[in-house]
Amino acid sequence: MPLFEYECTDCEHREELLLPFSEYTPQRKCVSCGGSACRVWAPPHLDTDTVFMAGHGTLADQLGGDDEAARVATAAKKQGYTPGYNDVYCPTMASKVGDPAAFITPGDGKQHIRDLCEKRGMSCYGRVEHKPSERPPKPKVRLSEKFIRRRTKELIKQDPGLASKPKQELREQLIETHAFR
Repeated sequence: MPLFEYECTDCEHREELLLPFSEYTPQRKCVSCGGSACRVWAPPHLDTDTVFMAGHGTLADQLGGDDEAARVATAAKKQGYTPGYNDVYCPTMASKVGDPAAFITPGDGKQHIRDLCEKRGMSCYGRVEHKPSERPPKPKVRLSEKFIRRRTKELIKQDPGLASKPKQELREQLIETHAFR
């Protein structure tokens, strides 16, 4: 039996169901809120742009009907993107229903998916492999003097033995650990 994944268009709850093909529907009732849950598709198998884009048809064809396509398109419009007639929608690339980044235009293809995978720290598989690069550490931020004084007092309160250390040394330690100068 195949595994189908659904995501609610209202509360974004996701669930996986093992169903025979005879029980498959492109949308179901959400078990969490009672709203409409749409089928989420598997990650794309990349080949060439032409192969990837071929056979998807219109958004209504991809999403199982005009109502579902309208619901996804409406969610995308609320996020500032108007889907094109020939766009391919990859729900598994979406961070939420109607995510504009999950729409792939005929001219974008593989590079759009690679870029999105890189941005989101994801992998993709197929004839084109993409392994996410290591993300650089978040930059340290400048700490306010008020925060440094308050945090120094908290540390001394937690460990009274620190009171014997010079406050400047504690201050430098805090800055070294948490921020740039």
